[in-house]
Amino acid sequence: MKLLLGNARATDTEISRQIGLSTTGVGKIRKKLESRGLVERYGVELDIEALGLNVLTVVRYNVLARAWEAHGENINTILASSPNCVGCIRLQGGGSTHLVMYAFSDVRSAEGYLNAVQSELYDYLEVKDVCHLLVQDILKNDTSGLVASALDMEGEI
Repeated sequence: MKLLLGNARATDTEISRQIGLSTTGVGKIRKKLESRGLVERYGVELDIEALGLNVLTVVRYNVLARAWEAHGENINTILASSPNCVGCIRLQGGGSTHLVMYAFSDVRSAEGYLNAVQSELYDYLEVKDVCHLLVQDILKNDTSGLVASALDMEGEI
C-alpha cells in the first residue's frame, strides 16, 4: 500500500521487485486492497492552477423548501452539476444546507456565475456566504503521508 501511495501507477511487477514477492502475490494483495475499499481508483490528479483556474470560490447555500419539494434529494446532484464545481457537501444545521466549491479563472468569472445562479434560482436557493480564494495561496494537502504514518503505526495492511 505504501508503494501505491508513492506511485499509484506502479505495476505489480515493479512492486514485486521492490518488496521481494512474486508478481502473482502482489496482484492478490492489490485485489484484496481493492475489495476492502482501501484502493478505489488509479488515476490522474489534475492541478487546477495549471489548467488556468486561479480562484477557488466557496459558497454556502440554503436550499429553500420549495426546491426540496420540487426536486428532493436530486438537489444535491443539481448543485454539483456545474462544470466549475469541484466539490459539494451537504450540511446539517446552522442555517445552510450545502457548501459548494467552484474553480474559476478569475473572480470576475466567479461573480458572473454566481449572479446568474442567483437570478435564475432565486426562488430555490439563498446564497449565505461567498469566499474567493486564490489557488496559489491554498496549502496543498497530500494525505498519502498521513496514511503512510498510520500504516507504520499499525503494521502493514
